[in-house]
Amino acid sequence: MASRIMSSLNTMGGSEDSGGSATQPTLAVSGRTDGEAYNVTAGARSLTITAQSGATLLTTVEQASTGASVAVTGATTATPSWTAPAGTTVGEACNVLTVATLGGLTSHVGYTERVAGSGGGGGGGWVDIEDVDCTTVTNSGPHTSGVQSFAFTDYPSVSVTASRVSPNTGDIEAVNGTGIVVTGIGNGSMRAGVLLSDILTAYDREYALGGAIAVHIVYETVWGAAAGNGPIIGLNSLVSHNSGRLRGYRGSYDNSDGSEDQQVRSNTSNPTFNTLPTAATSGVVTTILHAGEIVELMWTAGSTPPTPAPGASGTEMVGGGSVAVQASTVGYDPFYSVITATLACTITVKRILIQRYQ
Repeated sequence: MASRIMSSLNTMGGSEDSGGSATQPTLAVSGRTDGEAYNVTAGARSLTITAQSGATLLTTVEQASTGASVAVTGATTATPSWTAPAGTTVGEACNVLTVATLGGLTSHVGYTERVAGSGGGGGGGWVDIEDVDCTTVTNSGPHTSGVQSFAFTDYPSVSVTASRVSPNTGDIEAVNGTGIVVTGIGNGSMRAGVLLSDILTAYDREYALGGAIAVHIVYETVWGAAAGNGPIIGLNSLVSHNSGRLRGYRGSYDNSDGSEDQQVRSNTSNPTFNTLPTAATSGVVTTILHAGEIVELMWTAGSTPPTPAPGASGTEMVGGGSVAVQASTVGYDPFYSVITATLACTITVKRILIQRYQ
C-alpha cells in the first residue's frame, strides 16, 4: 500500500522546480505527514489544509485493494471530506493524496489510512473468521458417548464428542433446523465437546499467539426444576466441565424464585458475578482466549454476539493455567468448546461464531 502511494508521489515531481527562482507552493495537512500510514475508524473523514495563497488544491482518495476512487466532497477546497469504507471492510486501506499547484509547480502530501475495528487495542479490529449456523446440521443421533462427526453447511465434518457424567442418562443430538441439542436427564451431567480446530483449521501455536480469539456460543436453555440445573459453557483442552482447563460460564437455577445465578466457571470453582431475576432462555457466552492460555468471559442476553471487550467493565477474568518453559504448544491445544447440561435441562447450540483480533 505504501509503495503504491510513493510511486504516485514520485511522478508528481514534488521536489522539482523550473530551474529558476520559482519555488514550490507551501502545503501542509493537519495531523498528516507525507509517506506515513495511519489507523482510522470507518465513517466520515475530513482534512484541514493550509497552502500558499493562490495555489490550486486537489485531494483524491482511492481504495488500496482495488484502486477504485472514493468520492471526495470539496476536493478542491481546504476542507475536503469523504466516507471511509465501513462495516465488513475493516482492514481496508485508502490512499489519500493532496496536491497544491502554483505557477506550474506542485507540492504534495500523500499517506495511507487503514480502517480499524473496535476493541482489543493496538489499532486492529475484530474480524469474523468462522461462522457456523448450527441449525443447518445434518440429523445425527441421539448419541450417549463417543466422537461423532456432525455436518453443517460449509463445515462438512466437525468432531463432537458425547460424554455422560454418571448417573445422568442424557444424550446429544444434531437436529436439522434446531441445532446441537444437549439433554441432561437426572443427576450428573451430559456434555458435548465441539472440536473448534475442525472449524478454525488455521489454529495452531503461532495462530493463537498472534492475536486474541473470541468464541461466541449462541444458545437456548430449557430449564429443569431442580436447584443448580443449567448450562456450563466454556473452553477446554479436553471434553470436561470440571477438570483440565475448563474456563467459561455457568448458569445455576434457583428453584425458590426462578432466578439464575451467573457464575464464572473454572473447573469446579463457581464464583457468582451477577443474578438474573428470571432465568434466561437464550444468551451468548463469549470466551476470549489470549495467547492460547488466558480466558476472559462475557455473557450477553438474546442471540446477537457482542463486540468482544477485553479488560472492560462487565468482562470477567477467568484466568489460565501455567505455561511451561520452552513449551511447543499452547495450553488450549486441542481446542474445545464444551457445552454441558447440568442435572436435568436442555441446552441447544444455535450458532458458533469465531472472531480474531487482527
